[in-house]
Amino acid sequence: MPVGGGRFRDTEDGFRSIVEDTPLLVCRFLPGCIIEYANPAYCEYFGKTADELVGTSFLMLIPESDRGRALAAVESLSFRHPVQTMEHPVAAPDGDVRWQRWTDRALFDRRKRIVAYQAIGEDITGQKRMEEKIVAASTKEKKNLARDLHDGLAQQLVGTACLCQGLRERMPTVAYRKALDEIASGLRQCLDHVRHIAGGLFPVGLEEAGLGPLLRQLAKRVSAVFKVSCSARITGVPEAMDMNTASHLYFLAQEAAMNAARHGRPRRIAIVLSWGARRLTVRDDGAGFDPKRIEGDSLGLQIMRYRASAIGSVLDLESKKGRGARIACAWGPVRPAPSAVRAAASRRREHHA
Repeated sequence: MPVGGGRFRDTEDGFRSIVEDTPLLVCRFLPGCIIEYANPAYCEYFGKTADELVGTSFLMLIPESDRGRALAAVESLSFRHPVQTMEHPVAAPDGDVRWQRWTDRALFDRRKRIVAYQAIGEDITGQKRMEEKIVAASTKEKKNLARDLHDGLAQQLVGTACLCQGLRERMPTVAYRKALDEIASGLRQCLDHVRHIAGGLFPVGLEEAGLGPLLRQLAKRVSAVFKVSCSARITGVPEAMDMNTASHLYFLAQEAAMNAARHGRPRRIAIVLSWGARRLTVRDDGAGFDPKRIEGDSLGLQIMRYRASAIGSVLDLESKKGRGARIACAWGPVRPAPSAVRAAASRRREHHA
C-alpha cells in the first residue's frame, strides 16, 4: 500500500527521533571518511559539537597507528559486500584510549556507486579490558606450565634416556640391552609428546626467537603429526612486535593450520607471514567449507575471530567447498593496498563531479 506524504514524514520524523535519542553512536560519512552527520551521543562521546565534527574526517578520532586499518575496512565495502563490522581504538577527549565496535553500511546510487556510508557504533572498552585481563591471566598460566614441562619434565626425560644408554653399555646380555633400548625409545616418545603439549600451551622461545622461527617450528610439527605438507614462509624485514600480538598471531596460525589438517584433508598447508604487509595468512588446498553454515557451530572459528579482535583486527576468511580455505589477519598500522587508494580517489572524484 502506498504511503501518503504525511504518513511518510511522520515515519521519517520517528526514525530521526530514534537516532537522536539512542545512546548508540550514529554517524553518516562520505567517501573519503568525511563526516556528514553525527547524532548527539556521538558528539557527546567525543566532546565536540555537530558543527565541529561535520566536514572533518572521522579517521582523526582514531589513533594514527590504526587509521590505515580503519580506512582499509571502509574501502573493502562494495555493492556485493555492503556491510562490515570492526573494532578499533579511539582517542577520547581526556586522552584515554578507548575501544569501539562499528557496523558500517555502504549506500549506493542507481549506478551502484557508493555515495555515502551509514555507521552505528558502541563503546566496548569495559568488555575489551576484561577480556585482556582474562587472556593475560590465562596466558601467564599457560606460559608457566609450558616452561615447567619444557624445562622440567622434558629435561628429566632426556636425563633418564641418557642413563638408560649408559646402563646399556654395562649389560652382559643382548636381552638386557634390548630391553633398555625399548625403555629409551619409550622415553623419547614421551619426550616428543611433552614438547608437543608444551608447544600447544605456549610457544616456548617466542620472546627469544620471534614469531617467524616459531611459525617454522609450527609448520614442522603440523607436518609430523598430521602427515601433511605444511610450510612456513616469512617475507619482509622483521620488526618489533609486542608479545601479546605475537602470541595471538601464533595461536591463530596454529588453530587454522591444525583445523585444516584435521578436517580439510588437504595435501598442502601454507603459513605466510608478511612483515611488509603486516599480515598473517594460512592457506590450504583441502575440502573447504561454507563459512555461513558453520559460523555459529565452529569453536575453532570463534577462537580465531576472538584472537583477531584481541589485537584490534578482523579475521579475513574465504572458503568454498572443494576449493580449500584462506584465513588471514592483519596487525598494527595497516597501509591500504594501492588499488584501494585508487578506488577511494575515484569515488571522491565521482562524488564531487
